[in-house]
Amino acid sequence: MRRLILVLAICVPAIAGASPGVPIPISPATSGAFPDTQIGSTSAPQSYTIEEVSPRIPLSESVTISYSCPNFTVTPVSGNIANTCQNIGCGEQPCIEPVAPTTFICTPDVNMTFQATFHPTVTTLVTCSLTIAGSSGVSVMYSLSGTGTPPPIHVTASPSSIAFGGVRVDTTSSAVNVTVTNSGGSAATISSVTIAGAGYAIASGTSTSHMLGAGASELHGVTCSPGETVGALGAGTLTITSNDPTTPTINIGLSCSGITSKIAVTPSPIVIPPTRVGEPVMQSISLENTGAATATIVDVTVTGMTMVSAPAANTQLAQNASAMATVSFDASAAGSASGNLHIDTDTTPLDIPITAQALATSMSLTPDGSVDFGPICVGQTKLQMFDVVADEDGAFQLTAVSQPAAPFAVTTPTLPAAVQGDAANTVSFSVTAAPTDVGSATSTIDVNTDIPMGQADTISLAVQGLPPGVTPTPAMLDLGTVAVQTTSQGQAITLSNCGASAVTIADAMITGDQAPDFTIVQSPTSTMVAANASATWLVVMNAQTVGEKDATFEIDYDGGSATVPITAVAYDPNAVDGSDGGTDKSSYYACSTGHATSLWPIGLALLALRRRRNRR
Repeated sequence: MRRLILVLAICVPAIAGASPGVPIPISPATSGAFPDTQIGSTSAPQSYTIEEVSPRIPLSESVTISYSCPNFTVTPVSGNIANTCQNIGCGEQPCIEPVAPTTFICTPDVNMTFQATFHPTVTTLVTCSLTIAGSSGVSVMYSLSGTGTPPPIHVTASPSSIAFGGVRVDTTSSAVNVTVTNSGGSAATISSVTIAGAGYAIASGTSTSHMLGAGASELHGVTCSPGETVGALGAGTLTITSNDPTTPTINIGLSCSGITSKIAVTPSPIVIPPTRVGEPVMQSISLENTGAATATIVDVTVTGMTMVSAPAANTQLAQNASAMATVSFDASAAGSASGNLHIDTDTTPLDIPITAQALATSMSLTPDGSVDFGPICVGQTKLQMFDVVADEDGAFQLTAVSQPAAPFAVTTPTLPAAVQGDAANTVSFSVTAAPTDVGSATSTIDVNTDIPMGQADTISLAVQGLPPGVTPTPAMLDLGTVAVQTTSQGQAITLSNCGASAVTIADAMITGDQAPDFTIVQSPTSTMVAANASATWLVVMNAQTVGEKDATFEIDYDGGSATVPITAVAYDPNAVDGSDGGTDKSSYYACSTGHATSLWPIGLALLALRRRRNRR
């Protein structure tokens, strides 16, 4: 399972006395959801901002973003450069290129962003979990998600060509399978499968008109029989015709040579069964003397593969006797591989083509990363389903899901459970949160598979147990940093009724001097909140001036009222002089040359963070 890591050389403040796991805010605050995208296409890029996590503290930090997702690509993007570093005694230098051992004092006023694109390979919902971690231990899990959609009809065939190599005259080669796949969303019509060229034949598979269902595959075995011809046969062609509007005809080239040899090689050509990346596979090969007299195998060598065992030099084989050779395919990278087995004999040398394929294997878990069950009344429960699919062509097994600490519990199907390649099936398990105490509770689960070289996927769980009565959450709503005259992403305020009877709600409003900068854009459809139920409002900010913005959300209900403070910062994205429009500019970040100097050669430097608001 591949794991990609981006190292971002940036000036990021560490939290004084913070413990590992304190989250780094990301904007948009919720997970990044991509629009449905057709397989074979790439979505438009979406941008995300990594925000500050503390007041200004003169400590520098590097940030890494790591992920393992074949359907997504994450790349760093530079922000609006408005910061400089004062090189003590050496004048000004860019913040991202300090010269050791001098310390730079940074006055950053930029947005540090990264972009992601979605390029699906499977027709299902897939999720990508990003780990965004600071060198001081500050980290956050962030999820990207998208659904791949199939083209109407898409017929493909592999391999693209077949080389049979040398085949003994008056014999027939081993069959080589051609896989025809319809990855479209509708059934395809395979009009015909035909072969052209003397000596070539279709040994198995349906050649006449038939249907191939959506997502289905079929095999067609092809052989070569050189007859009495010694030397190269004419080129052959296997042709598949279908109603694929883009590629109605697929031609696969065939080549073969007739040879005279007493040594019969089985299989020939050598087709090693598909395996998974990181899972080497061996293939045994028989060398038989079919002649009337003793034959000598002078030497056996291999290229493109690894020789595990072979007959000793100058091995003599009596009539009908045989010897064995074994080759190994290391499967270190996804894709097709080829090699050649060369056999020197006392008569005619033999060259037998070898083909192999390593399948990429990875798991998509939805949801992934961090799962917050939100507020739940003490004594009530909430269920979250998790779906496991293989988002590449290699299959695997879901082997175990660890049990979390109370108040969480996991329920799984019988394990191990088979997860088929290319999202051909879904295996699901569930987690239940059932708080018994008021307050926050957290735990983790580890999702384990048999993916070669794979690691457990750790999911963070969180829940907030609520007391009897009516409780608003969150305790404070922070909409983050938003450009002026730009609408922020909506965030939710929830009113939970943990009482024994329904309550009536009324007069939801935002109050305070800066209330006009905030808007309730979505409200509950009912004025009644049933017992052990909740109501949710969605709040956004669209400020016309820069600076910190504070207001209060208020809601009345039977017997009382509830309030939630709201805060955000509006900044001017066009400011290029270090100004943030009135927030405190007296503090600085100190960028230690130790981090940035060592990280800069990696070439993934992002320009660090926008000015943080001055907390009251």
